[in-house]
Amino acid sequence: MGGVTRRPELAGRARERTQLQAALQEVLNGSGRLILIAGEPGIGKTRTAEELAREARERGANVAWGRCWGEAGAPDLWPWMQVIRTCLRAVDEDTLRQLVGPHGSELTALVALTGSDAPATVSPASRFRLFNAIAHFLDAYSLRVPLVIILEDLHRADPSSLLLLQFFTQEQRQRRILLIGTYREPNAPPNRALTQAVIEAMRESGSERITLGSLSENESESMLRSLLDEEVPPELLRTLHWRTGGNPLFLAECARLLPDRDERGTRLWKSAADLPIPAELREVLEQRLEPLSGEHRAVLVRAAVCDGHFHARDLVTATDPTGDEQSQVKAALAEAETLGLLRSGGTPGSFRFAQEMMREWLSGEAPATLTPPPSPVDTTVALEGKAVRPPAPTIFRREGEYWTIAFRGQTSRIKDAKGLAYVSFLLRQPHVEVHVSELVNLGAGPADPVDDRTGIELGTLRFGLGDSGVVLDAQAKAAYRTRLEELRGELFEAETFHDTGRAERTRAEIDFLTQELVSATGLGGRDRRVGSDTERARVNITRAIVRALARIDESDPELGRHLRRTIKTGIFCMYTPDASVETNWEL
Repeated sequence: MGGVTRRPELAGRARERTQLQAALQEVLNGSGRLILIAGEPGIGKTRTAEELAREARERGANVAWGRCWGEAGAPDLWPWMQVIRTCLRAVDEDTLRQLVGPHGSELTALVALTGSDAPATVSPASRFRLFNAIAHFLDAYSLRVPLVIILEDLHRADPSSLLLLQFFTQEQRQRRILLIGTYREPNAPPNRALTQAVIEAMRESGSERITLGSLSENESESMLRSLLDEEVPPELLRTLHWRTGGNPLFLAECARLLPDRDERGTRLWKSAADLPIPAELREVLEQRLEPLSGEHRAVLVRAAVCDGHFHARDLVTATDPTGDEQSQVKAALAEAETLGLLRSGGTPGSFRFAQEMMREWLSGEAPATLTPPPSPVDTTVALEGKAVRPPAPTIFRREGEYWTIAFRGQTSRIKDAKGLAYVSFLLRQPHVEVHVSELVNLGAGPADPVDDRTGIELGTLRFGLGDSGVVLDAQAKAAYRTRLEELRGELFEAETFHDTGRAERTRAEIDFLTQELVSATGLGGRDRRVGSDTERARVNITRAIVRALARIDESDPELGRHLRRTIKTGIFCMYTPDASVETNWEL
């Protein structure tokens, strides 16, 4: 069917492959690692893991896969059982006895514990013995040959499997095991157990997370050329990339609909705009829309009839005396942006669909009477018969030794500090996870100059972090406690209005901050000090950002609250704009 001639080579992902290869090398050298690969459906999580598995086998490691089953009937620890079975098949009986050692009874009990007659609950002591037995067996196996474990679709995993993942990462540096986990992000529906497992796993030394994004147009061209074994006409490439949003699965399925070569070996190209949505992709589109309520989906249907970009105000009818419809539109757009269905349109309040194909799918639900809103003819906005100017600009810009910061009409001038530079860097790339190593290694030069664009003193950030001192100083702990109080209020509000998505995100942040405070204190209430390079970088950068936000809070409390709510710190830092707040940062 169609013009696909072979399976494509892995397109793009150069940075991600480098990270995975470095992790594999560490494991071959005797130090274990955990890599979690996240992304939307079809983005290439499994394909990326397969490429690593191929390289691992070529370098002498064994690979064991475990795939989670999201439907009813799957036993607890199902992905781990698949991994163990793979390892068992690779050894003879004498070797098996040596690997099992004193834990034979626990491993034998694994079948009983996860079978159809398994008890509803397992005591913590029994569970610990079982987890310890599994870890001992896999450790012993990896001493014979390095082991790569790949757990797929962790968003479908049972709680016991996620708990074992946390248990396994606690001593991972002492193992010759590379553990890879893939999961869908955003989750549909939200999986709090997975969120907690990821937070806990990322705290361990040797843990890293990779979020796969869309392919660029050049990367899409490379993938299609590999699929079709010939060059793709530029116009066809541009249209395919636009319709699919650079999603590899969507690109591959569309390529299958392209015509085959004729008897003379010539391919009669057809317009990509004329290709229907492949049947295989309709289910994927529906899976991505699944978390939306009927009301929020209806808002996106109204947005889908707009041509390209649209503004939130275009989706509100002329008569909305109570403002309820406007609130619903804002909530729907915020949720859709969180789910990756929408992206910022580049101006305050404007949006576009991340995939044109998603817009096409939703527009098919629109009644014939639903028409696009008229295009604006002026920069003013007419509301209730009054001319309203666009909102004041939002500015976060370094000017010499000071930063000019403007938000909702209030302008502040703040003395330069590294934390402000980190915030500026995150604001430049919303929705992009930035590893602390990227912040530490921003720019370089023998003279260690100051980067005029970001204001970061390059020499102080490269590798000489020095002694980071305590994990959290008094100022940082006070800021964390203040934020916790705010979050508890937000959680109460979210639960009161049954906003499950917001409540889930708020609980995850509460759990994270609480754990940060707990881990910063040792016996007798003494402050703990930090250890590894990555942990030192995380602590230094988190501390700098917390202090910067505290200084912003002194000048502009509203902006301080906004940034604390939208900037995530940790080993990965990220700025996630709030769709209900119009921002178009001038940096």
